[in-house]
Amino acid sequence: MEIRRSPYAEIRHNIMDSKTGKPSESAGLHPLDEAAFLERADNPREASSDPTDQVEIKKTDKLNWKSLLGISKFTDEVDRQESAARPEPREWTVLCYFNGNSDLESDMEQSMKELQSTGSDDKIAFVAQMARESKGGEAERLLLKKPKWMGLKSDNEVTKLPGKTNMADPNTLRDFLSWGMKTYPAKHYAVIMNGHGYGFAGSMPDSISKDVLLSSELKSAVDSATKETGRKIDIMGFDSCLMANAETAHAVKDSVNFLVGSEEVLVSGNWGYEEFASKMKEEANGDGLSISEALKSIINSQNNGAFLTTSIINCRQIDGFSEKLSDFSQKLLNTKTPPQYIKQSFRQAQHYCQPQVLSSASNGNVSPKPMDQMRDVVSLAMSIITNNNIGDTELKESALNMAKFVRDKIIIFEAHRKDTGLTGSTGMSIYAPASEAEKYGDFYDNKVPLGVSSGWGKVIKKYGVG
Repeated sequence: MEIRRSPYAEIRHNIMDSKTGKPSESAGLHPLDEAAFLERADNPREASSDPTDQVEIKKTDKLNWKSLLGISKFTDEVDRQESAARPEPREWTVLCYFNGNSDLESDMEQSMKELQSTGSDDKIAFVAQMARESKGGEAERLLLKKPKWMGLKSDNEVTKLPGKTNMADPNTLRDFLSWGMKTYPAKHYAVIMNGHGYGFAGSMPDSISKDVLLSSELKSAVDSATKETGRKIDIMGFDSCLMANAETAHAVKDSVNFLVGSEEVLVSGNWGYEEFASKMKEEANGDGLSISEALKSIINSQNNGAFLTTSIINCRQIDGFSEKLSDFSQKLLNTKTPPQYIKQSFRQAQHYCQPQVLSSASNGNVSPKPMDQMRDVVSLAMSIITNNNIGDTELKESALNMAKFVRDKIIIFEAHRKDTGLTGSTGMSIYAPASEAEKYGDFYDNKVPLGVSSGWGKVIKKYGVG
């Protein structure tokens, strides 16, 4: 396959809008509706090694094409397992969940037009569920087709949903996924989640219903849909802020093979829908679109001006990460190290909602809390290892083992800009507050699947307050 040259070789310092070429006036970060979050947190729903060794942290401001071309070594086995001979009519179905019950509605309309310009055929289907704030939460499902004649309206297959649709309800997501996978069966499935993201606190806030989709609810939705259809989702991509995180990857690990997302905030126009759709369609109609080729198509489409961070997470290895995190959590809970030095390491680790990013995105007075306490996992481990005030060798060895596992098994691909305070990024973040976690500690410890399984919620309650 011919890979085009990296568009990130010469990145502009300002974050540019992909359509106007001017600095973006709309930030991807949206303030967390704390009242709605706390209400939902109280009532979550279900859908029926040697410690002296060094971890090499890649610091790149452009795509590492050698790494990108190596994606196939992680995905070929999945292709073999998931592509056993079946009579499905298509190679791929791409299911786009467009939560336009927000200030992103116009962006999503444009994204659908870009998908439509490529259009579905008998090899690949581009399917969308689109809700619109401007219409009081009305939603419809569409099979996107390319117009037959230039300038004429496409012959999309459209199904209108009754009443108001809450896009933050796990049952809404489950219904869409089940419907899409059954109606447009394929050998492979990709799901694109388009809406605001809040890191560990969830995603897809719905402004009409004043609601948010928690990570436990995301898990319930995708697990129910894949169980009902008997098929896993090959790729789940988040066109959302802050969603390349351990909490989300852990939530979808049983139903999704690979997660694509950003550790940092996104801005308008970050994903080039026409570009990745046309490349996927080309490959599907050629020698066949493998999972690795689909991942490359998505990564290649990340917009030059809006690019901040991007990564591919191997969800099939998240159970192993959870084990490493559990050991690290126990070491942190049992260490004799004074708490102020642990907090110091937390603060020194790479974090997100960078002030320069928010400023460049014209973010105004939008509060980044608590999402500004998301920290890169490997950077956090290295901050513990290199802190001379911490003499606990067992803690440092545990941190090193976790960092190595993430580097070698979890992160298939990672790239980030170097001019926006993101040089410590390695591909996956986690909620690691050093203060102001009083409102979220119990929630994380009891309601976030990763926090429950790994003990990380207790670490947050010990070190994240004050």
